Amino acid sequence: APGEGRGDISAAEIAQRMHARDVYGNAIRLMKRVLDQIQDKPLDAYAELRQTSARIFDEVRKESPYLLVLTSLSTAENYLHSHAVNTAILTLDLGLGLHSLTGRPLEAQDREQLILAGVAALLNDIGLARNPHIHQPRRLSPDEQLEVKMHPLESLRLLDHVRDVNGSIKSLLREIIGHRTEEDRGPETPAPAAM
Repeated sequence: APGEGRGDISAAEIAQRMHARDVYGNAIRLMKRVLDQIQDKPLDAYAELRQTSARIFDEVRKESPYLLVLTSLSTAENYLHSHAVNTAILTLDLGLGLHSLTGRPLEAQDREQLILAGVAALLNDIGLARNPHIHQPRRLSPDEQLEVKMHPLESLRLLDHVRDVNGSIKSLLREIIGHRTEEDRGPETPAPAAM
């Protein structure tokens, strides 16, 4: 029969791939805008970040592999944007997997907690947005490495530039984003709680 054995794809599968690509592309565009603007001025981005995390959550929950496949794609030009989105995808996939081990049905509160974890994953490395060393094609000097290691503190500082998030949610985001071990920060770097 024509097409047999050539891996023909159904219309439904094409639609799933296109939807995953749209979710991924929209998330990349949002992170590009957020990372480009957050350094210069406060912005209202939480609602969009939450909506993007919810869309990623819904796509990952379908157990469709297409969004996970997209995590393997990035370029030097979009590395930080795709890293943020990929981290959110993997965070939500892991969170859903761990929740499934509980044997409990996913309730609205569980969904909201996972979506918040996705937002934190999107914002986790905003402190690298203007760091000139992350795209260096060479080994970083010890001073440059230290500057890159300081990005969690810069991420926490920049989180304050997100205006449209209430205090309790911002506190949770600060706790998640600021959760770094001394080995990550180095003993000479103050803990986020000391800020």
